[in-house]
Amino acid sequence: MKKMKQIALSVVGVVFIAIGLIACSNEDDGVIYNGAEETYESISTMTTFSQKQSAFDYLTNQEKYNVWQYKYESFLNENDLTQEEEDYIIKLKSSFTPKMFDPKSNEHKVFQTIILD
Repeated sequence: MKKMKQIALSVVGVVFIAIGLIACSNEDDGVIYNGAEETYESISTMTTFSQKQSAFDYLTNQEKYNVWQYKYESFLNENDLTQEEEDYIIKLKSSFTPKMFDPKSNEHKVFQTIILD
């Protein structure tokens, strides 16, 4: 029963995220940024890692990239960082591409090796 509730909540979250992303997919960069913010906030409110992972898995590579760009930008704005720390985050942020989220790409393989290993 608990598993079914988690699945139902994940599906509802994914539908909510998808509706928000579709609604702003044809807008300018500012709206895409807002869509990434809404997506990030929606996923963040989910209670389990499993729910968050399921919702993130349903996003396109571009949507995943947008969410991470928003996350980096928020981190920069919300923390008192040294110049060296800020420069590092900016460099890391600029090194990300949508292809890094495509398991078939070389960029993803490099990302897996360098970042996750």
